[in-house]
Amino acid sequence: MKRLITSARALCTLSVLLFGAACGGRPATWDKPFVTGTQTDVDPSDPSGSLQVRGLSGSVALLDPALNQVMMLTSPEQFALSTTRLPVGRDVVQFKSSADRDRLFVLSRGVTPRYKDSDEPPQLRVFDGGIAPQELQEYVLQDPYNKLEIDPQGEWLIVHGSEGLVSNPNELILVQLPKAGKKPLDPAVALKSKTLDSYGGKPIRFTFTDELAVPDTDPRRLLVVQREKDLAIIDLADLNAPEITVGLPQVADGNYASPVDVVDHSGIDGEVNSMLAVQLQGDSNVYMLSINGGMDERHQLSLDANLVDVGGVPSQLDFVQTSAGGGLRLAALVPAKKAAVLSIPPRAIRKTSCCQPVSRAFGVSPARSAPTPVKISRCSTARPRARSRSGSSAPRRARRIAASMLTTSASMSRRSSTSRPASPTRSPIAKFSRAVAAARTSNFTCSIWRIGKAFRSIRSRT
Repeated sequence: MKRLITSARALCTLSVLLFGAACGGRPATWDKPFVTGTQTDVDPSDPSGSLQVRGLSGSVALLDPALNQVMMLTSPEQFALSTTRLPVGRDVVQFKSSADRDRLFVLSRGVTPRYKDSDEPPQLRVFDGGIAPQELQEYVLQDPYNKLEIDPQGEWLIVHGSEGLVSNPNELILVQLPKAGKKPLDPAVALKSKTLDSYGGKPIRFTFTDELAVPDTDPRRLLVVQREKDLAIIDLADLNAPEITVGLPQVADGNYASPVDVVDHSGIDGEVNSMLAVQLQGDSNVYMLSINGGMDERHQLSLDANLVDVGGVPSQLDFVQTSAGGGLRLAALVPAKKAAVLSIPPRAIRKTSCCQPVSRAFGVSPARSAPTPVKISRCSTARPRARSRSGSSAPRRARRIAASMLTTSASMSRRSSTSRPASPTRSPIAKFSRAVAAARTSNFTCSIWRIGKAFRSIRSRT
C-alpha cells in the first residue's frame, strides 16, 4: 500500500513539472504591444509619412518591429480580412513600395556588428504586393546599408549609405529587378557593386532617365548621381564602363552650385541628339548636356557641357516640341518674369561656340580624375528677337546677312567718323565689326542678334 502511495505521489510531481515546463519559455517579444514601425528617411509625397505602413496593389503592409515581421492584410471576400505574416530581418531601416505599388522592398541591417557566422547578415527582401502576398526574392548583402533608391520604371534598385567598420559612402549596390511576369534573376547576376571616385563628394540625389538614343549604339538608360561637387553619369547598359563626371560650377561664396532637378529628352533624329538639362539652385543658368557617341574604348557615349541662361531663376524645367517631329525647346518657368521661357538647346553635332565665355568653370572629364577647367559656353537663347532654323544652314545664313551689311557699314563708317569722335574699341562700328567676325564661327542665335543690335546702333548715330 505504501509503495502504491509513493508511486502516485511521484507521478503527480512529474506531471506538475512537465506542465510547468510546457507553459514556460514564452518569448518576451510576444508580450510587447504592437507598435507600427517608423523611419526617418521619409518621402514627402508618401501619405504614410514616417510610419512603416504601405498600401499596395492588393494588400496593406504593416511592419511589426518587435517580431521582425511584416503583416500583409488582404480582403479575400466582402467584409473579410486575412493576415499573412512574413519575416523581414532584424533592424529594418527602409520600408518602401514600388511606383506602381505592386512590390514591397524591405532593407534590414541584421546583427551589427557581426561576430559569428550565425549572426543574421544585412538583407534586402522583395515581396509581392498583390492579393496573395509572398516573398519574391531575398538578397544577402556584405555590409549594412541605410538608404534605398527605387527606379520609377521598376527596373533598378540602388542600395547605398554603408556604415560598417570599413565603409565607403561612394559605393553603390545596383540591383536589377526582373520584368513583370519574369522569374527573379540570380543574385550573383542581379547585384552589381559600383564604386564612384571620391573627388566629387558623397551622393545626394539619384535620377533615372528614360531610354535615350545614343549615336552608333543601342538606346540606353542613364543614372545621374548628384554629388557635392559634380554629377556622375552611369551607363546602366554597361555597368563595367567608368562613370563620366561633369563638374558643377562654383558660386560666389566658393561652394559648388547645387542641382535641383534633372530632365531628359531622347532627341530628334536629324536635328538634335539626346539631352539632359540640370537645374541649379538659385541660378539662372541651366546645365545642358548633349549625349554623343563614344570617344574611347571604355565608353559607348560622351557628353558636351554647355550653360544656357534662361533669364531668371527657374522654378521648373522640361523639354517641349514646338512643331510636329521637330522644334525641340527647353521650357523654363521663370517666376520673376511671370513667363515661360523657351530656349533653343545647343546642337550636339558640334560643341556650341562661346558667346560670353565663363571665366572659369568645370566641364566634362574622364572618370577617376579631377575635372579639367574648360571654357563653357554661356549663351542666352531666350531673347525674343533671336530666331534659329534647324539644319546646318544657320551659320551660312548669318554670314550672308553680315556680308550684305558690310557695304552699308563702310559708307556709314566714313560719315560717322567725321561727325563725332568715338572710342576705337567701344564705337558702334567696332561693335559691328566684332559681331560680323563672330558670325563666322559663333552660334547663329547669338551672332545674328548681336549683328542686328550693332547695325541699329550705327543707323541711330547717323
